Amino acid sequence: MYTTKNNILNITSISKRNTSPLSAAIVIYCISKPLNGHANAMREIYHIILAQKPRYSAWLLVSNGGMVKATRITEQYRLWGGLKKSGISLPAGDLTKEYAIHSKNNETQYFGAIHLINPEFSEISNFMSSHSSSHLVLSDDWKSIKQLISNGWRYDR
Repeated sequence: MYTTKNNILNITSISKRNTSPLSAAIVIYCISKPLNGHANAMREIYHIILAQKPRYSAWLLVSNGGMVKATRITEQYRLWGGLKKSGISLPAGDLTKEYAIHSKNNETQYFGAIHLINPEFSEISNFMSSHSSSHLVLSDDWKSIKQLISNGWRYDR
């Protein structure tokens, strides 16, 4: 168990099939800019997890944010092209294929992931602050990442 002056909580798995514990940490950063605190927290957790799971790598799961009217332009630019056309800077990494979910109302939502080889957590924090439908995931299982982005996600409001 990793310990600091912050509070650490380890909860043993209830399922006999799952041997990994569920862990949560409360960390307080006294920083004037919340984005810096967010970046510091991600960086610290990333290194803690890699110390335990060296085969894991960072993935930034990205969506265009919600269903948009399917037009010739949205179909042409899709996710990565649309973000680039909007002047949005993506964190450095390898972009996956884009996946689309189509609704009955002629709307589309796009999903993809960025495989972050050398995560720059300030960039990631800045991106995530303006894209609330993005998620940072650490995993060694490409199949799970592919399933997440091909199935997409949504938020009930």
